[in-house]
Amino acid sequence: MSPFEPPNPGADAPRTGPDPSGRGPRSRPASGARGGANGGANGGANGGANGTDRRVAERRALAPQTAPQKGAARARASGEELRTAILDEARRVITAQGFAALSTRRVAEAVGCTATSIYIYYKSKDALLHAVIDEGMQSLHVRLEAARAAPGSAETRVDRLARAYLQFGFDHPTLYEVMFMLHPRHMERYPAEAYRRARKNVEALAEIFAVADGAPADASRAGDAARTSQLTRATTAWAALHGHVALWIAGRIDVSIPRDTFAEGAIALVRRMLT
Repeated sequence: MSPFEPPNPGADAPRTGPDPSGRGPRSRPASGARGGANGGANGGANGGANGTDRRVAERRALAPQTAPQKGAARARASGEELRTAILDEARRVITAQGFAALSTRRVAEAVGCTATSIYIYYKSKDALLHAVIDEGMQSLHVRLEAARAAPGSAETRVDRLARAYLQFGFDHPTLYEVMFMLHPRHMERYPAEAYRRARKNVEALAEIFAVADGAPADASRAGDAARTSQLTRATTAWAALHGHVALWIAGRIDVSIPRDTFAEGAIALVRRMLT
């Protein structure tokens, strides 16, 4: 059986995503289906039909099976229920149609409230986008922390963490694009508090490097040269994992290379960084 499972339409809907270092999404807006153009000579087929399949599976995993009823047909929620409904719908729009399709008017119409009501909970469209990113980051952190905290050698744990990261990207390609590949110029500055939460993702990897170096698990948080070395290696490892996921999402991988084989190469690179 493949160590990388296909997206499960009924599992892992993030309810809680800038990058693991917390610096903010890095590239261009998610654009929905990009298959033919991005596939090019190298990966047209992969970026087209397979890219569409990936997004269909992601929409099923992250969004309600049907769009919310509109207007008066849906009872208006209040308080936390309305906040959750707004966030769910924003994620559904982004997952189904890409970041460019997100608007407070569209979200308000779908959940049966006014645009003004949205601003009670999210001061702007950017704040709503930040909430979607933060939610995704926290969902990713749950996976990475479980991999880091489970028993085993440093090599075993870094292997599990790398697999967890890759699987998240494979399961949620459109959400991943918004979390890591949306250029900061497309939104307001990412909040400092959310930045610190996102940074925990790369620190989980840095702590494994600390243990591999024979240091206490919390040594990666110390402000010394060892901590800098561990954080640098962890960030380099994250770059390798992110690069693999980003190329796969963009359909830039030659169709002759199986996804799992490509992913195992990333894991091997990260494992070698332990020594």
